[in-house]
Amino acid sequence: RSTLFPYTTLFRSVGHSYDAVMQYKEKVKKLLQDPFLIYRVDSERRVVFKTSKEQLQLAIEMDREGEGHLKVEPCHVDVKHNRATDYITISLVYDTNLREMTKIARMECLSESKENVGLFWSFLNSALKQYTGNNEYVFKPLLYVFDEGGGFWASLQDNLGPEEVQRAVSCERHWGFSVDRNANKLIGEDVKEE
Repeated sequence: RSTLFPYTTLFRSVGHSYDAVMQYKEKVKKLLQDPFLIYRVDSERRVVFKTSKEQLQLAIEMDREGEGHLKVEPCHVDVKHNRATDYITISLVYDTNLREMTKIARMECLSESKENVGLFWSFLNSALKQYTGNNEYVFKPLLYVFDEGGGFWASLQDNLGPEEVQRAVSCERHWGFSVDRNANKLIGEDVKEE
């Protein structure tokens, strides 16, 4: 135990074990014949990227240059802060018009930084290249819908190109939250009371 203690303290601050995740990844891959269910695990950066064959097929259906029936649908990218203890979850989804979102890819990581969101795009494109067998394939939806987190906007330009930023819009709901939050910082106490 004494030789493992520094390692487990460093990587299992909340009880997580990357060794266990890797063992689970191999069992799932073998049992379900889907190498994408737990696609990437990076213990140094503390990220886990997950998708599936079916979800990658949805991403391909969203390709604006393809023939898929989802090529007219926007993709939504958002972060959930309470899904995993001490981690955030970045999710790429599409709205099925059934008032529900369907997950295409998900990544647990420590923060919503430009670097982590960049890893998300990198892992997604890597999975799509592997799935399609096309080493040039890149995710290209009609439209990106983000919250106001700066990591999304900066990583989109850095990882997918400046032309993709022209296809990005802010989520109406999140934009309203951001306006309210920033307006409250600007308005003085005397005006707030009125």
